[in-house]
Amino acid sequence: MLVRGSGRVSDREILERTQGLLLQGVSGIAYGCKVIQYPNPKGVTRVLTAKVHDRASVDAALVMV
Repeated sequence: MLVRGSGRVSDREILERTQGLLLQGVSGIAYGCKVIQYPNPKGVTRVLTAKVHDRASVDAALVMV
């Protein structure tokens, strides 16, 4: 599943949305501008990877940003 399109949202909001998708059974995510335009693309990639692969909680992931 490819989920696309949304306005600029807080870090917490994107992590909560990602968590919701994972809880619904998706096995991966694809974000474009959310990563490319982020002040620290490497950091946000690490956080999103932890959400998908390690099922990190939103609060744990926010600490990693």
